[in-house]
Amino acid sequence: MDAQQFLAEFGHIANAQNGVPKLRELVLVLAMQGRLLPQEPAESASSLLEAIPAQKQSLIASRALRSPKPLPLIATNDKSHVIPGNWCWIRFGEIATHNSGKTLDSVRNSGKLRDYITTSNLYWGRFDLSNVRQMLIRDDELEKCTARKGDLLICEGGEAGRAAVWTDDREVCFQNHVHRARLFGGINPFFVYRFFEKLNITGEINAHRKGIGISNMSSKALAMIAVPLPPLEEQSRIVAKVDELYASGEPILNG
Repeated sequence: MDAQQFLAEFGHIANAQNGVPKLRELVLVLAMQGRLLPQEPAESASSLLEAIPAQKQSLIASRALRSPKPLPLIATNDKSHVIPGNWCWIRFGEIATHNSGKTLDSVRNSGKLRDYITTSNLYWGRFDLSNVRQMLIRDDELEKCTARKGDLLICEGGEAGRAAVWTDDREVCFQNHVHRARLFGGINPFFVYRFFEKLNITGEINAHRKGIGISNMSSKALAMIAVPLPPLEEQSRIVAKVDELYASGEPILNG
């Protein structure tokens, strides 16, 4: 089904048997294939990728980032589908700096009691902060285990890969079973979130998990994930269109 046919038959698909999960999947698959919206050929993701190394070097020079180990080039079998010519395939570790947070250790931890979130607070696309715990965290540990507005948080354990963007103006600490990803080059965190959502709904995310039942996604596995990256402007348009379709399908898509 192409994008035009899909949009024309949006309501019919939603009301069909198993229509809701299929509709969610179609929205995200078309979005990540660059088929949900008309392309703007003048835009290119290559210019975005060209600017990222300078940003990394600046962070390395200021000691805010360690020099990362080179990641393998994208191979043919890393590419799950065809993308537009002005998009690029890139590994997640090339477009984000990411790490897990603070380990809870009642014997060794010291510092000030601070709120922190765990995988139990992190759901697909949202956070439940009704039961936030506290642990002792020193001031000099805060940079590594604090999320700020615009960071993408990803479960390392539990339902590994489950993700949400932190949108609150206040910062929050996170524990060691949560990855914090801070994207380079102004890459839209909501686009990358929708990409992880697509991996989950299609089942592709299982290739990056280890374990049965309670799964795990290591930092190395996260860094290796191949991401289809559109130009910056296209990322924003895709996010807006997916949000629009989800909103127009309420309570169909969000019910």
